[in-house]
Amino acid sequence: PGYVRRSVEGNLEHDAELAGGWVRATGSTSFERAAGAALGSPFGMGNAASWHAPDAVREVASVPCGSYRVEALRAIGGFDEGQLANQDYEANYRLRQAGGRAVLLPDVWFEYVPRGSLVRLSRQFWRYGFYKARTMVKHPASIRPRHLVPAAALLAAPAVVAAAAVSPAARWAAGAAIAVYAGGVLAGTALEAGRIGRAAAWLPLVFPAMHLSWGAGNVAGLARFLVARPSR
Repeated sequence: PGYVRRSVEGNLEHDAELAGGWVRATGSTSFERAAGAALGSPFGMGNAASWHAPDAVREVASVPCGSYRVEALRAIGGFDEGQLANQDYEANYRLRQAGGRAVLLPDVWFEYVPRGSLVRLSRQFWRYGFYKARTMVKHPASIRPRHLVPAAALLAAPAVVAAAAVSPAARWAAGAAIAVYAGGVLAGTALEAGRIGRAAAWLPLVFPAMHLSWGAGNVAGLARFLVARPSR
């Protein structure tokens, strides 16, 4: 209740071109609760600011489902209709490049129910990675190191496996990389277990599904959009 009114008030109170709230992940099954926890985990998404209530109003790179000043959105050409996912971040990047401000409001939020199975979650993240590649090609300056990690890991894997077949040093390096990642999965799971209880048993599958699917989609998207660059 009051979502729209408070978002619009946020535009006015904070002189912001975009104002909106944070996302509260919810779910009725253990898998949905685990997926929601992964979405709000730094290990799952890398930048999970929108999935937690801030202590105070804060300026951010992007706000999901927020309130725009219409003239500001029109001035940047509106949403890119070829951007079938990641469209909010892409538009909000252009908005900020034009001098606009995006603010996250602590008293505005909405509930989000994650995908209900590992297959559906994997398809979602493949699509996210694919269209993130379109944003990356269109706006190279928007790329952050964390955006490159999943695709780089997937592209490097065949070379590492081939090298490990003949080199003890490569086998050691590959084993160390796997151990570090597995440790991250276990640490991320342990951090969420106190909050979601037994549902955390899904996280050792959910985290890799998100990372691998996003990375595979990103590789496919880069192959597609580096050849056929977005025209707009």
